[in-house]
Amino acid sequence: MLGARGSGQPQAGSSSDAGTGLGPQVASVYARLRSDLPGRSVDALALRYPALQAELLALDPARYFAGLEAGVANAKKTLRRQAIACPRQRFVLAGYSQGAMVMHRVLHDLTRGGDASSKRVLRRIDASVLLADGDRQSSEDMTSLGSAGSGRGISYAAPADSKVRRGRLPAGMTARVFSVCEQADVICDYRSLLQSNAAGIDGSTVHVTSYTGSPDVLRAADAAAALVR
Repeated sequence: MLGARGSGQPQAGSSSDAGTGLGPQVASVYARLRSDLPGRSVDALALRYPALQAELLALDPARYFAGLEAGVANAKKTLRRQAIACPRQRFVLAGYSQGAMVMHRVLHDLTRGGDASSKRVLRRIDASVLLADGDRQSSEDMTSLGSAGSGRGISYAAPADSKVRRGRLPAGMTARVFSVCEQADVICDYRSLLQSNAAGIDGSTVHVTSYTGSPDVLRAADAAAALVR
């Protein structure tokens, strides 16, 4: 599993993710995968990238999204290198918040790449779990879990800065992508921000507290594990 932590979470890890550098949300996906796949060797690699603080979305969006794109580039490089080094290994991608945006963009870039190395990696990605994805677009035909409706992520509030990937993933890919977003989450259900404030719901609290080992996250991890070949 290649995992990408969320904004502001430390690369070195903490007690909340057992020092893995995955962040607690993605670490809960990893723990579930291991539980779901007894007898299989399930390793996790934490993606190295800046994961800059979310406050930069307002203060310096260009810097924030440049750090995100550095994560996209490193994830693709890591997957290509791993595909060569371990030809029988299968891949699961997982990310939370900014990390989910990274993995979502990796899938878009690989499917559009068309080169041999991209195709080699795509054949090995059995599933992806995107938690609180700021690039979420409900019209993409991936499996959606959580209470959010037909909203979309914060990237669409400033597409020129975010460079969000437009269009849909191929049908063969979306069947292997599980997106978890809870209603009023300020990152993945951005269109409901004003509505949630009016209703007395703190969208930031929803974002921070809803994805560590929650039932929806565990269902996504179970579905991903069922696809591992």
